[in-house]
Amino acid sequence: MRILIEPHKRFERKGADLFYKKKISLYEALTGCSFTVEQLDGTKINVTTPPGDIIQPGAMRQINRKGMPLFKDNMSRGNLYIIFETEFPKKGEMKNPDQLKNILPVPKNLVSFDKSKCEYLDDYDATSLNPNAEGGKPKQDEDDEDMPPGGQRVQCAQQ
Repeated sequence: MRILIEPHKRFERKGADLFYKKKISLYEALTGCSFTVEQLDGTKINVTTPPGDIIQPGAMRQINRKGMPLFKDNMSRGNLYIIFETEFPKKGEMKNPDQLKNILPVPKNLVSFDKSKCEYLDDYDATSLNPNAEGGKPKQDEDDEDMPPGGQRVQCAQQ
């Protein structure tokens, strides 16, 4: 007999442990968050971060004994792990970015340049990638592949 376990839309299971991905805003990552997780049996767990806890992107936290029951031991349970995905504001959504500079800690290796002598970053555009794997100019015509630079070689005719 074979049992096929299909993936769940909210949880990933590893043994008796459950993994749950939770998207939070940058505001919540910096100031704390509260949310409800509905377990597989329908019970709800109210979850909150401790005061002062800053959640780094990709951080993982756990709630002990809130996972699946252990095999042949219904009294013991695995853990529930929460994996946080931080959503950053999109371009133009921040109302007062200069005020953040007064609140957030200044990085130790902060570099500043004369803005008139800087190159500004553009958004990533996959269509601008160079298709030539060697990094040179794209090849124009496949027939020119065997020709040496400077044109076609001509051989002497035999008489």
